[in-house]
Amino acid sequence: MFENINFYPGVVEYNEYKIDSSTILHGDNDDLQEDMFFVGYPNNYALDVGWYLGTQSFLIFIVRDLNWDEPVLRKNVLLIVN
Repeated sequence: MFENINFYPGVVEYNEYKIDSSTILHGDNDDLQEDMFFVGYPNNYALDVGWYLGTQSFLIFIVRDLNWDEPVLRKNVLLIVN
């Protein structure tokens, strides 16, 4: 899913997001995991995407100096399946 996105000047360090939207839409979220996607950026910034089972949502973090307690941005993306 992220292969066609240019994250420059970041470097994709971890990409385990190997599912497609049709899988998610049919309620099959067994392949979703907390550590899915990570991009490192200059000045110690990072973009992180993961699935959090407790909230049934994706969380997107932008952090600096890997400070997860005080992220620059935290975005919760709910998964709604009809």
